[in-house]
Amino acid sequence: MSDLVSDPLEMVFGKSIVGAELIYSEARREILRAIESSFEPFNTDRMIRSTTAVLNRMSPLMIDHLTDTDMAGFVTGMNDLSKQFPAWLWREFTTGIRTFQTPPPLPPNYFRLMDMFDPEPRLRFPLIEKAAERLSQRNVLTRDQWEAASIDARERAFFITGDVTNDTIAKVRDVIVNDLNEGASFKEFKKKLGDTLEKSGIGPARVENIYRTNVQAAFRDGRETLVSDPIVTELFPYQRYIAVHDKRARQTHKDLEKFGLSGTNIYRRDDPFWDRFTPPWDYQCRCGVRPMTVDAAARAGVEEARQWLKTGVPPERPEWRDSFIPFPHNPNFGTRGRVAIAA
Repeated sequence: MSDLVSDPLEMVFGKSIVGAELIYSEARREILRAIESSFEPFNTDRMIRSTTAVLNRMSPLMIDHLTDTDMAGFVTGMNDLSKQFPAWLWREFTTGIRTFQTPPPLPPNYFRLMDMFDPEPRLRFPLIEKAAERLSQRNVLTRDQWEAASIDARERAFFITGDVTNDTIAKVRDVIVNDLNEGASFKEFKKKLGDTLEKSGIGPARVENIYRTNVQAAFRDGRETLVSDPIVTELFPYQRYIAVHDKRARQTHKDLEKFGLSGTNIYRRDDPFWDRFTPPWDYQCRCGVRPMTVDAAARAGVEEARQWLKTGVPPERPEWRDSFIPFPHNPNFGTRGRVAIAA
């Protein structure tokens, strides 16, 4: 993946996963302590209630942390795209007609991300906060967009945390029931429970999966919100699909770099392809998207764009590549992303 896409995302993911692991590892430890105190005498109901109480107590932290991570990804997506703006487009946002159609800029205290730990550790994204303030001052990021994105982020975090909680409680219950039937020793029971928690919804692998996928999705939503603005849409009629090329990358994800226009990794933005394959289009998808101008697409070898530049006329029949993709998508992923618009 291009460094322009991967670096800011990896920074958001890296810092957020540190904070997440602090929360979730503490939840795992507290569950073990709570259940240990209920082992003698063995009380199944009390063990389940103790597990539920720990998770309910930790849920607000989980929700806040995931929400702030989501918003950091959203701002990063907007900021990443805005770096491609020519000077005239910045002027249009800052002094053009749009300034009369948007709410007043956001006050600086709107941009306090990753702030739920007090007093330590205190995870912050100063560069992203500055980017948010800069985008706001230039009317690129509006109050309505920020508030709509915040509502969406909290709803997603609430749903995910509930799912994680239910998954963990179910797995703990299974261990307790099996232990009751097998008559395992406390040492065996504790080890089995610890292993189960490591693989549950609050385990490291699941947490990494959740955070990486969510950061990528939030980045996509921020970019999509900005590129859907009427004064931006016409500037970027194409998009480049960017895969990661390492041992972890799936072949289908890399293959999408050759099914685009003229054998490239470039597709029209209005191609239904993006309704199915906008990253992340599967769990832990690390691919990216780069909006492109007609000139950039032409220089990258897209024949349609070359003719467009030559004649000055958009193609009468735009070429869509969606039907040429030889494999299915994950129906739970891949949409273009949510545009943050206030209801």
